[in-house]
Amino acid sequence: MKLSQLMKKENAKAAADIFLIFLFYCVCGWIYEVALGFIQGRGFINRGYLFGPWLPIYGFGAMMMLPFLKMKSKGPLAMFVATTLFATLIELIASYAMEYFNGAWLWDYSDLPLNFQGRIAVWPSLRFGILIMAMLDAVHPLLTGLLERIPWRVKRVLASILAVLFFADCIARLFYGSNLKDAALF
Repeated sequence: MKLSQLMKKENAKAAADIFLIFLFYCVCGWIYEVALGFIQGRGFINRGYLFGPWLPIYGFGAMMMLPFLKMKSKGPLAMFVATTLFATLIELIASYAMEYFNGAWLWDYSDLPLNFQGRIAVWPSLRFGILIMAMLDAVHPLLTGLLERIPWRVKRVLASILAVLFFADCIARLFYGSNLKDAALF
């Protein structure tokens, strides 16, 4: 096998791993949001922008948190503060982007103390910080270990099928509009 072919195969493996990690955290975010709806007594609500059981903001957010793994040597408190602040910034930016493109965002923290325009608040930020620490310390190492054990052929098929479903969902949203009116807290 030529070096260029080997590099293409390694790049494809890395891309499949990255996509599967992204999608895993998208699904975890969806599960978290649905569970939160039940805990808050609102029952089942598909809080996602898409039809499927995935919230891309959680996938992107988780991927942006992975570089914080390098902070482990600085101690858990520094890592917690840094990831919590960064997650809060992501949530704030996402709310403005959603409002710009859709006229609304999917959450409203106006009823919580220490909130900013209902877009961010201390309590949800602390929850995210705790979840991120669990992700970085426990979930992500288990996930990467699992992905290493999946044979390349199986992983390629799995990533391909999930990519088709995910991107078909994204395209469908362009034609059918968002479910913001059903999913929003307000």
